[in-house]
Amino acid sequence: MKKIVGYLLIFSFAASGTGLDQVFKMPVLFTHFLEHRTEDPDLSFSVFLEMHF
Repeated sequence: MKKIVGYLLIFSFAASGTGLDQVFKMPVLFTHFLEHRTEDPDLSFSVFLEMHF
């Protein structure tokens, strides 16, 4: 049990101090990409990223 709590604490510390929390936003990014893709079926993911970032 102590090991699990330790891993959770390490993971939460790493997620808050680094960009790791951005990984959890990936589903939103892909959903937004699919919305754009319905408007323009030829849109590539790299072009989508250039448009937004």
